[in-house]
Amino acid sequence: MSLIPSSTDESETERDGLFSTLREFHAAIVGLAVGVVVGLTGHYELAALFVFIALGAKFGSVKYLSDVRREPWYALGLFLVGLGIVRGLQTVALG
Repeated sequence: MSLIPSSTDESETERDGLFSTLREFHAAIVGLAVGVVVGLTGHYELAALFVFIALGAKFGSVKYLSDVRREPWYALGLFLVGLGIVRGLQTVALG
């Protein structure tokens, strides 16, 4: 059994639940990356745009973010984790 599933459909994977599809992994990784970038740069406009897209706002062609739109809670959850880690490390380093 692989750590990262090969299917985007939960019925085709060996297990159900948390991180059981490739789509869930992809949405979580994108969310984590955006959270880290927002934390490092402080550009909260990017955070707002990401949240709007994750929750289904229509911004033209977002085919590359389709997994984020289909699994928004993975994306938004890991976004907050990434942001929290960066902010926590900045507080420890500066504080």
